[in-house]
Amino acid sequence: MHTLAATRHLIMAKAAGLNWVRLHDAGMQYIGWSWLEPERGKWIFFDAEVRRYRHWHLSVLGQLETAPHWATGYPQPCRGYWDRWYEPTNLADWAEYVRTVTTRYRDDIRAWEVWNEPWGSFWSVYAPGEKDERKRSETAAADYAALQAAAYRAAKAVDPTLTIVGFNSYGGYNGKDWTAALYRDGAYDTCDVFSYHKYTSAQLAYPGDDVTAEGLSHAAAPIVEARGQLGKPAWMSEGTILRYGTWDGLYRHTLPYPNADDCHTAADNTARYLISTLSGGAEKVFLYTMHGIGYYYGSGQPQWRCLVTNDGFLHPAACALSALAWLIEGKPFVKLVEPAKGVTAYLFASPAGAVAAVSPQPQHAPYRLPAGQGLAALDLYGNPPAALEVGRQVVYLTGPNVAALERAFQP
Repeated sequence: MHTLAATRHLIMAKAAGLNWVRLHDAGMQYIGWSWLEPERGKWIFFDAEVRRYRHWHLSVLGQLETAPHWATGYPQPCRGYWDRWYEPTNLADWAEYVRTVTTRYRDDIRAWEVWNEPWGSFWSVYAPGEKDERKRSETAAADYAALQAAAYRAAKAVDPTLTIVGFNSYGGYNGKDWTAALYRDGAYDTCDVFSYHKYTSAQLAYPGDDVTAEGLSHAAAPIVEARGQLGKPAWMSEGTILRYGTWDGLYRHTLPYPNADDCHTAADNTARYLISTLSGGAEKVFLYTMHGIGYYYGSGQPQWRCLVTNDGFLHPAACALSALAWLIEGKPFVKLVEPAKGVTAYLFASPAGAVAAVSPQPQHAPYRLPAGQGLAALDLYGNPPAALEVGRQVVYLTGPNVAALERAFQP
């Protein structure tokens, strides 16, 4: 998840089954270069905020990102959001920042991602005197590959066991081209993990859905084509499903206006997004975001926020995520089966047991979850279902192993 170091949100994150945070937007001010060294040689650190994540047992994906004005040519101290996203002009200055922050937080942050969305507007050069002072470099991919390499060398010199996350590509849009350019520029050899982002508003959790067709498989395609396999862990380091975002939750009778939040559909879509992403090969998923909340209900349906309501407390979607995390944590995706037309069962398993996430499409054949010794059915929120008939939402079937679930799904 992306969340600020606010105690109540860190407690909520753990309750919802989250184990990692990514410090971009929510938290980048704790480790971003433009905040840590606003003047050359004058460092400011946010130790209490960084260590609060660890106090609540959340692992941290640190972001090596942003640059102070003096390192980019921007003529004044950074005030606005986009002032901080110009390319550094001197990689030696950048490497010194990487050495400083990775040394200071070596015991607290063991994984670092290099920049954010360099394939887009977060990666520009300052071009004074031109019509648009924010300009895309003509060598943007090569520039980023050099930045990633400098970060990799500096961090590994501090501690060779630190994990460096690179590429930061995209599933869809120009992600394939970005990955191909970085691969040609040697970026594969200067990272330990391949990362990508994926936002979607499509219906998910069925064969050939948007995340399957244009998720990791799209972002990593040039590497797979060149090498036969990705060959590195893949982390989906930012994304969410944009259909029916979280709003006001279950409140119905205490609000002075009709609550239009379709909270159960939002919960179902959250589970579907995670199921599709994990089955597509991602090892970790960082949802965006638990920050950006308001002070009042009724401030409108957000486009990006997930798991929390407008006032910042947990939404029913967090209960759905908690149930899914409880069931599949530590169980890699194995295969999918289709027990009925329009019904797909995603099978996850480990030696400790197996679970099928059963996902119905909007139009599907009637289907009843199988029952039998060693099998247990659960609804979207992890409760025993009122009935075994599959309806509109994701449900689960647990069993001792994959073979038992496969037998159960046979006609």
